[in-house]
Amino acid sequence: MPVLNLVVIAIIGVLIALLLPAVQVARKAARRTQCLNNLKQIGLAMHNYHSALDVFPPGYISNTQGNQANGQEIGPGWGWGAMILSRMEQSPLYNAVNFNLLTTDPGSQTVRSSSLAAFLCPSNTRGESHPDINNASGSTLVSDLAAGQYVAVAGQWEPEELPTPNNGVF
Repeated sequence: MPVLNLVVIAIIGVLIALLLPAVQVARKAARRTQCLNNLKQIGLAMHNYHSALDVFPPGYISNTQGNQANGQEIGPGWGWGAMILSRMEQSPLYNAVNFNLLTTDPGSQTVRSSSLAAFLCPSNTRGESHPDINNASGSTLVSDLAAGQYVAVAGQWEPEELPTPNNGVF
């Protein structure tokens, strides 16, 4: 009888060992599907924005001293993600945005620190990235930005190299 128990335990152990990789593959597929769904939701929000305003949202809103392309940035610093919040079923958060305030302003903290699952890919193995906002000298102005893992593309050139005639959507 004890030998029979060991055989049963061994069979169960083999079955579990065979199931674990299948479970991991299923989880990976679910994370990939969620990531694709996030991108779809962002794309739909972008197109809803376009339908309403006949343009895609700006990649980034900021002014520079003297309105020179290479002048020091003076804000406000809001990006495309904030522009589409109302079209991603985040109207209360969108209504909390004051686009006239700098993103570094204490009045902007609620919005800039609100993490949304739609901007995070569950397949990302590096975890959440919380970027800082630094001034020209490198001092940190804000360290509580919400993580986001999807970026907009301004085009072929770096925005600081050739900001005006770039050839991307943003």
